[in-house]
Amino acid sequence: MYLPVVVAGYTLFGDNLESNILLNITPGPLLSLAEILLTVHLMAGAVILINPVCQEGEDWLRIPPRFGWKRISFRTAVMASILFTALTLPKFGAILSLIGGSTLTCMGFIFPPLFYLKLSSVRGEWTHV
Repeated sequence: MYLPVVVAGYTLFGDNLESNILLNITPGPLLSLAEILLTVHLMAGAVILINPVCQEGEDWLRIPPRFGWKRISFRTAVMASILFTALTLPKFGAILSLIGGSTLTCMGFIFPPLFYLKLSSVRGEWTHV
């Protein structure tokens, strides 16, 4: 998914390519459209990504699953802590890149075979479905 963007960016901008490709686009309608679409994508994705974290936290704190003030307060506190972290850490992008680069390798290449070995060593009767 990212490879075509990298190849197109490097082809167009060469060695002048910034780490954020939007910084290479000249101001105008194309940049505005790209920023609007990126904002919509991030806002929609954040809701989906933060929901399991909030549900686990609500379960741990024994907040009822129905709509109510406790649930709203907890989710508001989670979003406020995310906002506080993003605004107070000066080089958050570099920290995120370091964490993402180190953990994605484990999640994509190291953990799946280990999980398979662990699951395949479980004894039990296999039936055909």
